[in-house]
Amino acid sequence: MQIFLLLPQALMERFHVITTAYGPWQEFLEKSGFVECRVFEGTHKLGDLAVTAIRVPESDPPVFIDVFVKQGRRIVFAPCDIDPFPIIIRRCGVRICC
Repeated sequence: MQIFLLLPQALMERFHVITTAYGPWQEFLEKSGFVECRVFEGTHKLGDLAVTAIRVPESDPPVFIDVFVKQGRRIVFAPCDIDPFPIIIRRCGVRICC
């Protein structure tokens, strides 16, 4: 079984920089057949699930809020260590209520 890793371009660029004793981690995982990495921007459809990555403005290193939508229902995944958390969510245009 292979892991399918879907990352926004800004994160994929940083992922390649992570190294191990075997070289770049991403390269090692892909050559070993453990992971297949793909880049996406905006919204990506996985069957009837839509995944949208919203970059937190001015974040460096890049931080993303992920919105998962299926059958009209939403789940928001966001790092809670960004400050101030609720304001950042609203600034990115994500509604938390139903």
